[in-house]
Amino acid sequence: MTATVAELAARAVRERSESTLLGAFVAAGRRVAAEEARGDVREGLIDRPLPFDAARLLALDADDLVERALEQLDGRGADLLREFAARPDRADIAAMGWTTATEGRFGYEWGWPAT
Repeated sequence: MTATVAELAARAVRERSESTLLGAFVAAGRRVAAEEARGDVREGLIDRPLPFDAARLLALDADDLVERALEQLDGRGADLLREFAARPDRADIAAMGWTTATEGRFGYEWGWPAT
């Protein structure tokens, strides 16, 4: 089973792992391209802010991670990740209905509508 973007981003924060976070960026690019191919890119956008938020929490350079992720993506996945990375609200998890859970262990929880 493939880990979700949310699982990868949360694990990266828990483990303080730059390589896991890079995997979250790559997974986000692949997911949004797949959702767009299925006809609704919005499904792929929901978890897109999570790797950016995780990078912020880990004090890592999200732009550098995006550039490295782009090396592993092609076509629409790369285009869509690049476009999202340019947004000023790219790390706004609340806008997509996410919160952080810190009781027990760090994670991301989704609950729509956003509050």
